[in-house]
Amino acid sequence: MSEKKEKFIDLRASGQSFQKIASELKVSKQTLINWSKELQEELANAKSLRRDYLREKLKLDHEGRLNIFSTVLQKIHAEIEKRDFSDVPTDKLFNILERIEERVEKLDA
Repeated sequence: MSEKKEKFIDLRASGQSFQKIASELKVSKQTLINWSKELQEELANAKSLRRDYLREKLKLDHEGRLNIFSTVLQKIHAEIEKRDFSDVPTDKLFNILERIEERVEKLDA
């Protein structure tokens, strides 16, 4: 397979338009349409591999965000445990207590 056809498959699998690919590879749009028909199976495989790669990348990004949130949450919990709340006005303490009780009830449900 020619280098241009391989580049076409890569660009097309990444979602590039025929017009943009034609300009980059310096071939006609009709040639690309013909290649698309000729290389249908290769294109399908390349698109599938790209989707798998993106899914895995999203999974890793998601896991990374979860790790960051977990670390921050642990730090917040540690900071809250140090505080005695003596400077918090009574009405705000009751408000906080009410919200915590509501969350606990949801956990028990």
